[in-house]
Amino acid sequence: MIDPTEVNVEFTPTGGAAFIIPFVGDVNGCGGGGWYYDDPVAPTEVILCPETCQNLGEGQLNVLFGCATIVD
Repeated sequence: MIDPTEVNVEFTPTGGAAFIIPFVGDVNGCGGGGWYYDDPVAPTEVILCPETCQNLGEGQLNVLFGCATIVD
């Protein structure tokens, strides 16, 4: 069982250092980018904010489990 309060999204740009994309709660928190769940009560998907998608280039996106979620 995955604890939704212990999920983080990490991006590693090609040739660069990895960084955590912050959790923003929902689509309304997306102004500066981040990610949120499709359903905060029973999440099944991690959704990147449109701003995040526009600003990410080539690289690797990872969803990490087991550490407290980093919140914006």
